[in-house]
Amino acid sequence: MKIIDMSTWERKSHFSFFSGIDLPHFSVCFDLDVTTARGFAKEHGVKIFSLMLFLASYAANQIPEMKTRIRDGQVVEHDCVHPAFTIMGKNNVFNFCRARFNRDSRIFFQEVDENTEINKQAEELILGDFGQDDEVYMTSLPWIKFTSVQHPALLNNNDSVPRLTWGRFTQDGNQWVTPFSFQVHHGLADGYHAGLFADILQTILNSPEEYVSGSNAEAEK
Repeated sequence: MKIIDMSTWERKSHFSFFSGIDLPHFSVCFDLDVTTARGFAKEHGVKIFSLMLFLASYAANQIPEMKTRIRDGQVVEHDCVHPAFTIMGKNNVFNFCRARFNRDSRIFFQEVDENTEINKQAEELILGDFGQDDEVYMTSLPWIKFTSVQHPALLNNNDSVPRLTWGRFTQDGNQWVTPFSFQVHHGLADGYHAGLFADILQTILNSPEEYVSGSNAEAEK
């Protein structure tokens, strides 16, 4: 982790302006082509939710602004960020879960599975450490094809964790698509970064075999 030098930071004035706004987050939605990723998951026996977690985490870690957070009046950039995600628990009530991102998909998928099994048996909401900011909040809404999403956010300037959401996979001709929501603190990132993230994630979704190796995928069967 490194501390951003505010005196030379190109976003200094943007950060100052948006930090004075009550709700400085902005959100955009876009469609992603998941045809190849969906086929890959089915062919190799990988859970599509776990695959989306892995690929979205991979994409987020390619963009410095997705790893930048506000902490105690400073702006810091993490070396790596990790998914904090929702799972379906008992009686159709969701719970929170976490996993450490690892480029070795075998390690990552195993941790997601283990933590999911533990947390979905919980009798109450597992909050964890909400002071932990080396995370990206992720969730799935597989029941609906949405056009916008508004996430809860703390009305203070330190809530700077990005929120990512994908929805139902629907068929459009020969393609399978999903809506995807991207929410970030506007003092740390702009629409350019949303577009950059969308491009990177789409590229990864088009070639998942380059990121989840055949041997890793085989281990998930």
